[in-house]
Amino acid sequence: MAPAAALLELMGHICHPSFPKLLQYYHHDTLSMLVWEPTELSVDHILASSCSITADEIVSIVRPVLEGIQYLHELGRALATLGPDTILLTQSGDVKIRGAESSCQISQSEMNSATMKLCALADIVTKLMLKNRTYEWEQEIQNLPRQLESVSIEELLQDEIFTQTSSEGELKLLVSIANKTAYHGIKTYYARC
Repeated sequence: MAPAAALLELMGHICHPSFPKLLQYYHHDTLSMLVWEPTELSVDHILASSCSITADEIVSIVRPVLEGIQYLHELGRALATLGPDTILLTQSGDVKIRGAESSCQISQSEMNSATMKLCALADIVTKLMLKNRTYEWEQEIQNLPRQLESVSIEELLQDEIFTQTSSEGELKLLVSIANKTAYHGIKTYYARC
């Protein structure tokens, strides 16, 4: 099977709101082009921006990432990589994980917090928390990086911090402000930044 055909077949099986949708596929001779659903910025942009971040925003970023990782886990797959540049946010504030097309088949016996990229997610959470050093983080958020490395994904998603609030639209303002302040040098007057 040709690599492009194998990739298209894989993406046909990986269909979850935590991953960008493959909108179009173009093929000409030896060139293949994939067109993905648009995203506005990555967590890298948030880290580079002058904007601070709140506990609710961290939860709103982490929840869909955990759900995507769990979905891949159920398919016997794991992300090849997870970093601030692979966690994307749309203009409407939805969180998407880039790289499902590069995910690896992995046996259940090899699944752990490192291979499932939960340790990488813990590192990202720590970096986000450091964006707002003066913020009084709730104990649940302070414990989140450690929990990501030691607690099962099923238990994590049942934790009260992920079940008590809705993340609907929670990140729209953060996306807008981070996009303006990350690399464009625009100073904002919002109290959060």
